[in-house]
Amino acid sequence: MRRASPFLAVALAVVALLSACAPPRRAVTGWVPYWSTDSGRTTIDTARDLLSEVSPFWYRATGATALANDEESADQSAVVAQARAAHLPLIPAVRDGMPAHGMAAVLADPAQRAAHVSALVNLAVANGYAGIDLDYEQFAFADGTSSWAATRPLWVQFISELGPALHARAKLLTVTTPPIYNGSRAPGSGYWVYDWGAIAPFIDRLRIMSYEFSSSSPGPMAPLWWVQQIVAHAVTVVPPSKVQVGVPAYGRNFVAGVTGTCPPGVVPDRYDVRNVNTAALIQEKGATPVRDPASGEMTFSYVETFTGPPPGQVTCQVTRTVWYPDLDSMMAKAHLVGTYGISGIAQWALGMEDPAQWQPLRDYAASLPHPGGTDAVGAVEVVVPVAGSQVIVGGWAFDPESDLPIQVAITTGAGRSVVLANGGRPDLASAFPGMGPYHGFGYPAAATRGRQSVCVEALGIGNGAASTPLGCTTVTVG
Repeated sequence: MRRASPFLAVALAVVALLSACAPPRRAVTGWVPYWSTDSGRTTIDTARDLLSEVSPFWYRATGATALANDEESADQSAVVAQARAAHLPLIPAVRDGMPAHGMAAVLADPAQRAAHVSALVNLAVANGYAGIDLDYEQFAFADGTSSWAATRPLWVQFISELGPALHARAKLLTVTTPPIYNGSRAPGSGYWVYDWGAIAPFIDRLRIMSYEFSSSSPGPMAPLWWVQQIVAHAVTVVPPSKVQVGVPAYGRNFVAGVTGTCPPGVVPDRYDVRNVNTAALIQEKGATPVRDPASGEMTFSYVETFTGPPPGQVTCQVTRTVWYPDLDSMMAKAHLVGTYGISGIAQWALGMEDPAQWQPLRDYAASLPHPGGTDAVGAVEVVVPVAGSQVIVGGWAFDPESDLPIQVAITTGAGRSVVLANGGRPDLASAFPGMGPYHGFGYPAAATRGRQSVCVEALGIGNGAASTPLGCTTVTVG
């Protein structure tokens, strides 16, 4: 048996070894939709030093064991290769692709629920993904509020089974949900069916869909006061280091009014405008955007005229109003990361953004508390042979670029096993500001009987070495 020196001394020694010139903290993540893979891949290259992980938006759960993939195989292979070349964890999104009440029925049946857990774990393991991001929105937008009281405990039970099942295979669990504003469950309190507080112990990330404030009528996408209210509640029920706030990289072009009679085939409707295309639209329409002081977002209006051919010529005028979050609006939301000590922002979606956002984000991320250096660090604190052919190995490990839990490899005479360092360690949060407390590990590893070496390495992400040896200990098992 071997015990490491007191933790504080180890922590101080590690801090001394870290680079004094710290790269920016990886405080950004986001989704790559299957319908815009090329633009998403461009952003992965542009922002690879800021991304903590990447979530391709590929999969749909169409049954308890059925997971459909909407991405073309060539595009999927390209994204996987690109992310792995950059040492970025891939955590693909799985959305609820069932009809209304379908997923709730699966969760209500213990056998189907267990089968669904197995299907999700197998998806991550078979493809070598770092984890799974659940985006189950049918509860909120299709099932109806009258179902929430029954669905809520089933959802919590499901997450309490899925999280440990993924963690046992060294995989992460991220959950993406619409917002909750308070804990009252009263009308107007948000989508309380998702019960953030109850699922918090079993997840590694909560991503909040803090956008879509205005959907059908002209208005902002994500007013700052509204997003701040959401985050302020979230950190009271979920550890802040597990929270990621969603930010929109799009605006919306609304129909504000129609006069006259539109020609056949002209049906004015709203549509989304990606931030990357907003400047071109403003120039094309000769518009002058103004900032709405209440929301912090930008807005402008213009008129389109449609005239049909004779005979029976008709004309209509369509007044359009555009709302969009500009760079200043986006950065104001990004600053909530430092204000509330949360993990970072999650952008919907990578590839839609104004490219000018990346340098301000890079500068801000560099100012966030985080250790320097790019190689994973850690310490082995306990190596204990136990009855039979096992040894308990415990300690801590993280990559100083990101607060995302990382994997640890343990090698004994019986071979190599990979585990997840996501256990709670409040002392780590104190010693390494900005990293959060979820970087401890303590697992039984298979070993041969007799004298052997037990070696541990921390598997890093992003820049730096792929693995960092944490040391070897000689033990006698059995």
